[in-house]
Amino acid sequence: MENKLSRFVKSCLCLVAMAILAGCIVQSLNKFYTNESKTPLPAICGDWQPVEKNAKEAKDNEKDKLPPWKFTEDNIATYDEDKVASNIITVYFKVGENIFVDCSPRELDKEKNKCVNGYWLSCIRQVHTLCKVELGGEELKLIPINPDKLAEMVENKECELKSVEQAGSGSTNDLLYVSGPAEWLKFLEKFGADKELFKSNNALVFKKLK
Repeated sequence: MENKLSRFVKSCLCLVAMAILAGCIVQSLNKFYTNESKTPLPAICGDWQPVEKNAKEAKDNEKDKLPPWKFTEDNIATYDEDKVASNIITVYFKVGENIFVDCSPRELDKEKNKCVNGYWLSCIRQVHTLCKVELGGEELKLIPINPDKLAEMVENKECELKSVEQAGSGSTNDLLYVSGPAEWLKFLEKFGADKELFKSNNALVFKKLK
Protein backbone atom coordinates (compact mmCIF):
# COMPACT_ATOMS: atom_id res chain seq x y z
CA MET A 1 0.00 0.00 0.00
CA GLU A 2 1.31 3.43 -0.89
CA ASN A 3 2.29 5.59 2.06
CA LYS A 4 0.51 8.90 2.65
CA LEU A 5 3.39 10.96 1.35
CA SER A 6 3.34 9.13 -1.97
CA ARG A 7 -0.41 9.67 -2.30
CA PHE A 8 0.04 13.33 -1.44
CA VAL A 9 2.68 13.89 -4.08
CA LYS A 10 0.71 12.06 -6.77
CA SER A 11 -2.41 14.10 -5.98
CA CYS A 12 -0.70 17.42 -6.74
CA LEU A 13 -1.16 18.81 -10.23
CA CYS A 14 1.95 20.79 -11.27
CA LEU A 15 5.42 20.11 -11.18
CA VAL A 16 3.47 19.37 -9.30
CA ALA A 17 1.86 15.56 -9.53
CA MET A 18 3.12 15.45 -13.00
CA ALA A 19 3.48 11.70 -12.72
CA ILE A 20 -0.16 11.49 -13.71
CA LEU A 21 -1.50 11.08 -17.24
CA ALA A 22 -1.69 13.95 -19.71
CA GLY A 23 -4.97 15.80 -19.28
CA CYS A 24 -4.81 15.79 -15.46
CA ILE A 25 -2.74 18.94 -15.64
CA VAL A 26 -3.20 21.98 -17.87
CA GLN A 27 -0.77 21.85 -20.81
CA SER A 28 -0.04 24.56 -23.35
CA LEU A 29 1.87 24.32 -26.63
CA ASN A 30 3.02 27.91 -26.09
CA LYS A 31 4.68 29.61 -23.16
CA PHE A 32 2.51 31.46 -20.66
CA TYR A 33 4.67 34.60 -20.42
CA THR A 34 6.21 37.35 -22.52
CA ASN A 35 9.74 38.65 -22.03
CA GLU A 36 8.28 41.84 -20.58
CA SER A 37 6.39 39.94 -17.89
CA LYS A 38 9.40 37.97 -16.62
CA THR A 39 10.43 38.82 -13.07
CA PRO A 40 13.50 37.90 -11.00
CA LEU A 41 12.76 35.80 -7.93
CA PRO A 42 16.03 35.32 -6.03
CA ALA A 43 14.16 34.26 -2.88
CA ILE A 44 13.19 31.01 -4.61
CA CYS A 45 16.80 29.83 -4.79
CA GLY A 46 17.82 27.09 -2.40
CA ASP A 47 16.82 23.66 -1.16
CA TRP A 48 13.12 23.16 -0.42
CA GLN A 49 11.69 20.12 1.36
CA PRO A 50 8.31 18.81 0.08
CA VAL A 51 6.04 18.41 3.10
CA GLU A 52 2.65 17.04 4.04
CA LYS A 53 -0.04 19.66 4.51
CA ASN A 54 -1.12 17.90 7.70
CA ALA A 55 1.47 18.28 10.49
CA LYS A 56 0.66 14.94 12.11
CA GLU A 57 0.95 13.08 8.81
CA ALA A 58 4.26 14.83 8.14
CA LYS A 59 5.62 13.59 11.46
CA ASP A 60 4.31 10.06 10.84
CA ASN A 61 6.08 9.98 7.47
CA GLU A 62 9.39 11.51 8.54
CA LYS A 63 11.37 8.48 7.32
CA ASP A 64 9.61 8.56 3.93
CA LYS A 65 10.47 12.15 3.05
CA LEU A 66 11.42 12.96 -0.51
CA PRO A 67 14.89 14.42 -1.08
CA PRO A 68 14.87 18.23 -1.07
CA TRP A 69 14.10 19.88 -4.39
CA LYS A 70 16.80 22.30 -5.54
CA PHE A 71 15.46 25.59 -6.92
CA THR A 72 17.32 28.21 -8.95
CA GLU A 73 15.69 31.03 -10.90
CA ASP A 74 15.69 28.95 -14.09
CA ASN A 75 15.62 25.31 -12.92
CA ILE A 76 14.08 22.91 -10.43
CA ALA A 77 15.81 19.63 -9.67
CA THR A 78 12.80 17.47 -8.79
CA TYR A 79 12.67 14.09 -7.04
CA ASP A 80 9.81 11.61 -7.03
CA GLU A 81 8.91 9.07 -4.34
CA ASP A 82 11.45 6.65 -5.83
CA LYS A 83 14.12 9.37 -5.48
CA VAL A 84 14.55 9.61 -9.27
CA ALA A 85 15.80 13.08 -10.24
CA SER A 86 14.82 15.18 -13.27
CA ASN A 87 15.34 18.85 -14.14
CA ILE A 88 12.59 21.28 -15.10
CA ILE A 89 13.16 24.65 -16.82
CA THR A 90 11.40 27.46 -14.96
CA VAL A 91 10.54 31.03 -15.91
CA TYR A 92 8.98 33.24 -13.23
CA PHE A 93 6.72 36.07 -14.33
CA LYS A 94 4.33 38.54 -12.77
CA VAL A 95 0.79 39.48 -13.75
CA GLY A 96 -0.70 42.21 -11.59
CA GLU A 97 0.11 41.27 -7.99
CA ASN A 98 0.41 37.55 -8.73
CA ILE A 99 3.57 35.59 -9.52
CA PHE A 100 3.49 32.48 -11.72
CA VAL A 101 6.02 29.96 -12.99
CA ASP A 102 6.14 28.47 -16.49
CA CYS A 103 7.57 24.93 -16.45
CA SER A 104 8.96 22.90 -19.34
CA PRO A 105 11.32 19.91 -19.68
CA ARG A 106 15.07 20.44 -19.70
CA GLU A 107 17.04 18.46 -22.28
CA LEU A 108 18.04 15.09 -20.90
CA ASP A 109 21.67 14.43 -20.01
CA LYS A 110 21.88 10.94 -21.46
CA GLU A 111 25.10 10.14 -19.64
CA LYS A 112 23.78 11.05 -16.20
CA ASN A 113 20.08 10.31 -16.53
CA LYS A 114 19.41 6.61 -17.03
CA CYS A 115 15.75 7.20 -16.16
CA VAL A 116 13.46 10.16 -15.53
CA ASN A 117 10.61 10.85 -13.16
CA GLY A 118 6.98 11.70 -13.77
CA TYR A 119 7.49 15.44 -13.31
CA TRP A 120 9.79 15.50 -16.35
CA LEU A 121 7.63 13.07 -18.35
CA SER A 122 4.60 15.35 -18.02
CA CYS A 123 6.37 17.78 -20.37
CA ILE A 124 7.68 15.17 -22.81
CA ARG A 125 5.86 16.77 -25.76
CA GLN A 126 7.66 20.06 -25.08
CA VAL A 127 4.52 21.53 -23.58
CA HIS A 128 4.43 24.23 -20.93
CA THR A 129 2.69 23.90 -17.59
CA LEU A 130 1.82 26.63 -15.12
CA CYS A 131 1.74 27.15 -11.37
CA LYS A 132 0.88 30.12 -9.23
CA VAL A 133 3.70 30.88 -6.80
CA GLU A 134 3.03 31.79 -3.18
CA LEU A 135 6.30 32.48 -1.39
CA GLY A 136 6.36 33.74 2.16
CA GLY A 137 9.13 33.35 4.69
CA GLU A 138 10.15 29.71 4.89
CA GLU A 139 7.09 28.33 3.04
CA LEU A 140 6.61 27.92 -0.71
CA LYS A 141 3.41 26.83 -2.45
CA LEU A 142 3.15 25.91 -6.12
CA ILE A 143 -0.52 25.94 -7.12
CA PRO A 144 -1.49 24.53 -10.54
CA ILE A 145 -4.50 25.57 -12.58
CA ASN A 146 -7.60 23.52 -11.85
CA PRO A 147 -8.05 21.75 -15.24
CA ASP A 148 -11.76 21.05 -14.73
CA LYS A 149 -12.51 24.66 -13.85
CA LEU A 150 -10.52 25.93 -16.83
CA ALA A 151 -12.25 23.51 -19.22
CA GLU A 152 -15.61 24.67 -17.85
CA MET A 153 -14.67 28.31 -18.44
CA VAL A 154 -13.64 27.54 -22.01
CA GLU A 155 -16.86 25.62 -22.67
CA ASN A 156 -19.00 28.41 -21.21
CA LYS A 157 -17.03 31.00 -23.20
CA GLU A 158 -16.00 32.84 -20.05
CA CYS A 159 -12.56 33.28 -21.58
CA GLU A 160 -11.04 33.38 -25.06
CA LEU A 161 -8.39 30.71 -24.67
CA LYS A 162 -8.03 28.33 -27.61
CA SER A 163 -7.78 24.59 -27.13
CA VAL A 164 -8.05 21.29 -28.98
CA GLU A 165 -9.05 17.86 -27.74
CA GLN A 166 -6.10 15.51 -27.60
CA ALA A 167 -6.24 12.59 -30.00
CA GLY A 168 -7.37 9.35 -28.45
CA SER A 169 -8.82 11.02 -25.39
CA GLY A 170 -12.21 9.94 -24.13
CA SER A 171 -12.56 13.01 -21.94
CA THR A 172 -13.91 16.39 -23.00
CA ASN A 173 -11.70 17.94 -20.32
CA ASP A 174 -8.51 16.48 -21.80
CA LEU A 175 -7.57 19.64 -23.66
CA LEU A 176 -4.32 20.89 -25.15
CA TYR A 177 -4.22 24.68 -25.06
CA VAL A 178 -2.86 26.51 -28.10
CA SER A 179 -3.27 30.16 -27.11
CA GLY A 180 -0.26 32.45 -27.28
CA PRO A 181 1.49 34.26 -24.41
CA ALA A 182 -0.48 37.50 -24.87
CA GLU A 183 -3.77 35.62 -24.52
CA TRP A 184 -2.54 33.81 -21.41
CA LEU A 185 -1.39 37.06 -19.79
CA LYS A 186 -4.77 38.65 -20.49
CA PHE A 187 -6.47 35.63 -18.94
CA LEU A 188 -4.22 35.64 -15.87
CA GLU A 189 -4.67 39.37 -15.39
CA LYS A 190 -8.41 38.77 -15.08
CA PHE A 191 -8.49 35.41 -13.28
CA GLY A 192 -5.08 35.04 -11.61
CA ALA A 193 -6.53 35.60 -8.14
CA ASP A 194 -9.48 33.22 -8.64
CA LYS A 195 -9.38 30.73 -5.76
CA GLU A 196 -11.41 28.13 -7.66
CA LEU A 197 -9.04 28.28 -10.61
CA PHE A 198 -5.98 28.09 -8.34
CA LYS A 199 -7.14 25.90 -5.46
CA SER A 200 -4.77 25.95 -2.51
CA ASN A 201 -5.63 22.37 -1.55
CA ASN A 202 -3.99 21.25 -4.82
CA ALA A 203 -0.72 22.97 -3.94
CA LEU A 204 2.62 21.28 -3.54
CA VAL A 205 3.98 22.70 -0.30
CA PHE A 206 7.65 23.15 0.58
CA LYS A 207 9.61 24.27 3.63
CA LYS A 208 12.97 25.93 3.05
CA LEU A 209 16.00 24.16 4.47
CA LYS A 210 18.54 26.26 6.33
